[in-house]
Amino acid sequence: MEGKIVKTTTLDGLILQGFISVPENNFERKACVIHVHGSYGNFYKNFFLDNISSRLSKNGIGFFSIGTRGRDYYSDFKIKKEDGYDSKRIGSINEIFQECRLDIDAWIKYAKELGFNKIILQGHSLGAMKVVYFSNNSDFKLSGIILISPPDIFGFQESDVGYRFHDNLRKAKELKEKDGLLLMPKETYFDIVSAQTYISLFDTPKDTGMFTYSDVNLMRRAGMSKIDCPLLAIFATEHEAIINPIDYCINSIRESISNNADFSYIVIDGANHGYHNKEDRLASVISDWLIKNILLPKR
Repeated sequence: MEGKIVKTTTLDGLILQGFISVPENNFERKACVIHVHGSYGNFYKNFFLDNISSRLSKNGIGFFSIGTRGRDYYSDFKIKKEDGYDSKRIGSINEIFQECRLDIDAWIKYAKELGFNKIILQGHSLGAMKVVYFSNNSDFKLSGIILISPPDIFGFQESDVGYRFHDNLRKAKELKEKDGLLLMPKETYFDIVSAQTYISLFDTPKDTGMFTYSDVNLMRRAGMSKIDCPLLAIFATEHEAIINPIDYCINSIRESISNNADFSYIVIDGANHGYHNKEDRLASVISDWLIKNILLPKR
């Protein structure tokens, strides 16, 4: 990716790194996409980031791939304090989902300081959940939202552990009383996770149930009904993080969002959850949608 590594500081003092690409002709449009990575990821891991950055740059659109406190498995962060710096170990294993709002807010402020006034939030997998959560808990007016492979985490828990879900949640609360950073037993979740992270994801369906496709009412309560800007949902046909058919999921999104939202969707045939070997197709879908729905003047 052609661009530069930058830093920003969250309201709670966490110093985050990220990547930005600002094309020379961008300031004719003043538009940028801010990409939020998924679980156990980071701002440079997914190969499709290169394709998206390059495609957007050619069309005069800025691109931010942001670092979050949930990057990688474990990550050590510097914390800015009045008398210097401290450090804190977070990462996907330890992050509290709801704190994603602090990360996204810091990057949006950074983008605004650079002169961008059309900001589109894009999230992949868990990042898609964070995008919706932020839009539901911020007064900032987004110009658009892009959801790449939005996952059904509650559906997967029901499918994977069934009746043991409530036992797992009880176990997480017991562990948290001792130390929230203690790890949950194996096979509780699809990967390693701490008690406090598990609770932040599964004890708060009104915060994290936005893609529970079998329950449209929960999707609405979890923030989908408040989306009133142009929305693009992208699904892959292979190994997606959903338990219902793709058409069913798309219809659930359509039923859950505001009547004021302009909803589009694309299914990329042959792609998997990471869009391996379909990176350029993903990038072209995103770029074409942005030009048509965000940048071209409405008639």
